[in-house]
This record gives sequence, C-alpha cells and structure tokens, in this order.
Amino acid sequence: ARLADCSDSAAIKAAVREAYEACDAALIAEAEARGWGGGCGVGLLLVDTCPTPPRAYLASLGAGRAFACCKQDGQAARAVPLGRPHSAADAKEKGRLAKAGATASGGLVC
Repeated sequence: ARLADCSDSAAIKAAVREAYEACDAALIAEAEARGWGGGCGVGLLLVDTCPTPPRAYLASLGAGRAFACCKQDGQAARAVPLGRPHSAADAKEKGRLAKAGATASGGLVC
C-alpha cells in the first residue's frame, strides 16, 4: 500500500526505509516487552518492472546477506553478493550504530 503511488526511485527508497524503520521499532519494542535477547534478520528484494530497464531494490536488517544467481552465455551460474557484510566490529559500522543509539560488544549489536 505504501508503494501504490510511488513511481520514482527516491520515493520507493523512502517508502522501503520508512517501512523498515517501523518494523525495526516494533521488533525492538516487542523484544524489550517480552525480555527477548538475541537477534533476527529481515531481507527484502523489490523488483520494479515499470521502468526500462527494470530496477531492483534490496534492503536488509540484521546480519543476513543476499546474493543474486547470475548466468551469462553458457557459463556456469555464479552467486554474486548484493551489498557487503556488516560487522559490529567494523569501525564505520560502530559509528553508524552509535549514531542510531545502539552499541556493539563482541561483534554483536546490543
């Protein structure tokens, strides 16, 4: 429903970001209310076939990774990573987490 009137890339990215932020906030609130520990991951691949060429949007929360299966002209299929792995041990990622109000310990988000 949030993407019903979206036609440009920036609007689609904003709608996906808004949905992910709402999902993240709801999951955190539920985990805190129930005293849950640990973590989870969510991945989304949205393919917009309206433009030419079609566009794909990838979003993820957590430590999961996404790959595309690519095959060209008789070659064997190969897995191509979509994005890069995020590690809470990485200095740049620690900074991003701190800005979001989270902390990292032992390579995990707290």
